[in-house]
Amino acid sequence: MDRVTPALQLDNPLVARFWAKVAIGGPDDCWEWTAAKREGYGQFWDGKKSHEAHRFIYSVTVGEIATGLVCDHLCHNRKCVNPSHLRVCSRKDNNRFKLLRKDSSTGFKGVKRGHRSQRWQARIKVDGVAISLGTFDTPELANAAYTEAARVHFGEFACGGAA
Repeated sequence: MDRVTPALQLDNPLVARFWAKVAIGGPDDCWEWTAAKREGYGQFWDGKKSHEAHRFIYSVTVGEIATGLVCDHLCHNRKCVNPSHLRVCSRKDNNRFKLLRKDSSTGFKGVKRGHRSQRWQARIKVDGVAISLGTFDTPELANAAYTEAARVHFGEFACGGAA
């Protein structure tokens, strides 16, 4: 995470009230929201309306988030409000950067066991199209194929396939 942390703006009373609800660590650490949360995301009341805490602080310290874009956590920690762990992206890119689902039966993204062959199959979905990456003797080899394909197709939004 190579972004520079913006100034905390403690001279602004609203922003100072925001930071009072955050456990701030070192510059590379997650700064976790300690107040109200919904679905794991911090919620901040500005006196008029509720905001997702990470979106609020990104807007204040880095810049406005354009309509239709989302604020993505590079650290995958929904409670984190460290501006250096946040970036703006499309919903499609945000979905590409998701971690392995908790209900994965293999422990790897894009990898499943073939019913007939009992070999490990790797596939990736790019813009709604499923692409077969082949079959492999081990789940680790299938994961390596998925991880490389994600890097090629998704660039900085590639998220490795392992748990």
